[in-house]
Amino acid sequence: MMTPKAVAAILDSPLTSLVARILATCLFWAEFLNHIHDLPGLQAYVAALGIRPFWLVMGLSLFVQAVGSVMVIADRMAWLGAGMLAVFTLMTVPIAHHFWDMTGPMAAVERLFSEEHISVIGGLIAVCVASRAQATRRDARQQT
Repeated sequence: MMTPKAVAAILDSPLTSLVARILATCLFWAEFLNHIHDLPGLQAYVAALGIRPFWLVMGLSLFVQAVGSVMVIADRMAWLGAGMLAVFTLMTVPIAHHFWDMTGPMAAVERLFSEEHISVIGGLIAVCVASRAQATRRDARQQT
C-alpha cells in the first residue's frame, strides 16, 4: 500500500524530523534541566541508590543527558548521542528499577518503568534509522 502524498510530505519534512528528535530526547533534556535546578535532590537520589562516588555519577549522568540530547536534536552524530542515551537508560534498570527484588505495587511500577525504558531505547534507534535514511537521500540528491 502506498503512502498518501500528503503523509509522505509530512514524514519527509525536516521539521517533522526535528520534532521527532526533540520528542525522542525529551525524557533526557527535561530530566537534565530538572536536575540542574535541584542538584541537592539529584545528590540525595544518587546517594539513596548507594552509588559511590556520587559526584562522578551525577556528573556523568548530567553530561550524557545534555550532550546526548544535543547530538540527537542537532542531528550531528545522532547515532553516538542516541547510543549514549540508550546505554544510560539501559543501565538505570538494574541500578534503580530492580523490580525482580520487589513485591506488590512497587514491583509493578518499577517493572513498568523498565518496560518504558526499553521502549525509549527503541525510539532512539528509530530516530537514528530515520536520520540515516534522510542523510542517504540528501547525499543522493547532491550527487545528481
